Amino acid sequence: MLASLGAALAWGLATHASAAPADPVADASTETGDLDEPDAERPLLLLAADDGELAASMLRAVGIELNDVDVALERIDLDPSQDLQARIHAGQQLVRERSAVGLVWLDPRPDGLTLHLVVGDGSVLLRPVLGFSDRIGAIEAAAVIIRHFTTDLIAGRPIGLTPPSVAGDHGQEHAADPDPRAADQVEPTPVAEPAPLTATELLRERSHARLQVAYVGQAWARERAWDSGAELSLGWRAAAGAHVGAGVALIPRFERTVSHPTGSGVMTYRVARYPISLIAGYQHAWARSGLALDAQLRVVAELHHRRATDPIGDISLEFGGSRLRVIPAIEPRLQLDYLPLVQLSLFIALGVRVALIDTLYSVSYADELGRPLGETVVLQPNLISPVAVLGVAVYL
Repeated sequence: MLASLGAALAWGLATHASAAPADPVADASTETGDLDEPDAERPLLLLAADDGELAASMLRAVGIELNDVDVALERIDLDPSQDLQARIHAGQQLVRERSAVGLVWLDPRPDGLTLHLVVGDGSVLLRPVLGFSDRIGAIEAAAVIIRHFTTDLIAGRPIGLTPPSVAGDHGQEHAADPDPRAADQVEPTPVAEPAPLTATELLRERSHARLQVAYVGQAWARERAWDSGAELSLGWRAAAGAHVGAGVALIPRFERTVSHPTGSGVMTYRVARYPISLIAGYQHAWARSGLALDAQLRVVAELHHRRATDPIGDISLEFGGSRLRVIPAIEPRLQLDYLPLVQLSLFIALGVRVALIDTLYSVSYADELGRPLGETVVLQPNLISPVAVLGVAVYL
């Protein structure tokens, strides 16, 4: 879609306007409805729309794009029976009267949409032509352009708008072509390219596959204050921010050597852990800061493989249950990402792993005749374990 926007801005812009005094606003009225209430302390953007399906879709798309921009959006009506030049004059006067940053509206055409932007200061008009096979795609593209024009206008940055008259015209009026198809026959005016999208803005443009590699640490058991290893996860992130995925952790095995209660020898006890996770969550990316906050829930299945050996071999060792056990757990996490590049983020995450069953690992001893000699508790995993993660994510 970004390539389509670049082509639309480079070849589809045509400038029409007038230096004559603006006519009074004809049949222009305002409706606040479900849009922002006007705020004297916030810049105001006017959006002309009727009650049709095209206008409703445009209102939704523009409202979503300007959700995190400090601007008040107000819907107005312009008389659709007027020709283009009359609507331009009416819009310019309304922008000046309301002290708005500008007025925008869309006109349908056979091969797409025409976006009009009217600015009262200097009576400037910009008409990029958007050609898409999908009308919804054209509306979303127009909303993205409106967002960038609005932020640039608020910041006072030039956006390549052309005044309706040049020196020496002395108020001579330039007629605007009411037929949008005539814009294709006008030589395009060189315009300044919009500011490039930030990494977080590109993240919100489309869906991405996300690959994460990280260090993970956990207060897993009483016998080992801090257990750490590497974590790998792969998932899919929608443009809206929801994501799903799966992960696995590689953690060094636990090993402990204890003496037999009878003093006849020693025993080595080992537990290998293989945590496997299913992940679901939502990530919100801020437009300009390069930061994203991710709230996620992991459903974990920890595979524990146990083994005990006696190098002397004068007694038998018995487990309480199978050598392989599955420990279910849930783990909510909160992750903060910083995106220094378009497809790369550095992140830190904190979470809590809650085991759904309590686990106790012990070994019992018996002599050659099977008589019990005693039992030793070797490992007591924590039921609740804090988790810390630090890593890198790549968006593909």
